[in-house]
Amino acid sequence: MASFKLARRVSLGVNTSYLVQSTQADPSSAVTGFSINYGILLQPESNLRIGVFYANLPDTLSTYRRNLDRIADESVNIGASYAPFQGTSLALDLRNLGEEGGFAIREFHAGFEQVILSHLALRAGYFHDDDGHDSISVGVGLFDGNSLFRPEKRFDHRNFLLNYALVYEKAPMAQTRTHFLTFLLRV
Repeated sequence: MASFKLARRVSLGVNTSYLVQSTQADPSSAVTGFSINYGILLQPESNLRIGVFYANLPDTLSTYRRNLDRIADESVNIGASYAPFQGTSLALDLRNLGEEGGFAIREFHAGFEQVILSHLALRAGYFHDDDGHDSISVGVGLFDGNSLFRPEKRFDHRNFLLNYALVYEKAPMAQTRTHFLTFLLRV
């Protein structure tokens, strides 16, 4: 990942990921490829951030992010976060706006985060579509990694190192629960 601050309120970013996914026909075999995502972050006010990113997955893994992130290959996605109070964030995403293939679904996702004592983040999210699919998530982030750096070296955003989320999805034919545990270190 690389981020370039063009101005005080404008940043550009690029993210490259190496992806591995097992195949349905033979779970012991895997398909691999590189993903490259591009984005721009605008901060018109100190408590408002607006981001736009383009998701570009390899052709062999074009559905890699659909099920869990609900992000389509070759799609434009917009997100906004607003901080009405110190430590509180409200977010709204509009996903898959412009998509070159056949999976343009234009979904709204909403989220909330409350940071307590600088090192604990409580999170919740919600998504609903017209097909009767509902998704609710709850989670926690622990230890803001910014505290490891001097103030001039810190990120403009929080950097929670350990993150857990439980996602409950209810579709017309099934209900699923997925657990996510991530360790994230930005340098």
